[in-house]
Amino acid sequence: MNVSERRRKILDIFLKKGSLSYEEILDEMSGFGNEMEMLNDMDNLVFFRFLEHLKEDNNKLKLRSVTEKQMRDDIKRISQRLSKIVHEISPWYRKLTILTILNESPPADAEEILHMLKSTFSHLHWSLQIVTTSLRILESRIYISRMEKELHKFRLTDKGKNLLMMPPLEKALELKKLEDEFPDEYKTFFILHIVRKHWKIGRFYSSNGCNDNRFRSS
Repeated sequence: MNVSERRRKILDIFLKKGSLSYEEILDEMSGFGNEMEMLNDMDNLVFFRFLEHLKEDNNKLKLRSVTEKQMRDDIKRISQRLSKIVHEISPWYRKLTILTILNESPPADAEEILHMLKSTFSHLHWSLQIVTTSLRILESRIYISRMEKELHKFRLTDKGKNLLMMPPLEKALELKKLEDEFPDEYKTFFILHIVRKHWKIGRFYSSNGCNDNRFRSS
């Protein structure tokens, strides 16, 4: 079952059952994948407005009204929305993957960790800047530490190993306490990069006399 199929299954369960807690949806999804991946799925479904928390109980989730209507009347639209977020990852899950890599390998530097992440979690988007920033955050909370004689290399600490042994929901909640890797300055830089890229594409089509409406913004 791929990412979109698993997230669609989660939405199907909410459509059938109504509001559910994180524990309840994990029970319902038992056998359909890794529990940490499913917790990441649910956080992404909340962030991208498929699901929402109940006002009276933040531990429970339900379908947003728009999502519920689309699930009943326009399932193609749901599939399109899910396909656009297949590579999205919650900040806490990004840190978890780094801790998992360090738990399963010898001490490594940022570039080596990046290579292992791309090999093991190839469906996710990685960059050296993201890895370096995540390492800094994890080091500041003593989940990882530097080698004494090779300061550019990191290893898991006892605190990091203990974290990985926690139950899935407790582990996710603990990692959610850490700061996001993307400060406002980085988000601004990234948005400007996208705008510049699309501006150049627009100039290319304009200079080549392309009037095809497919290349115009709606």
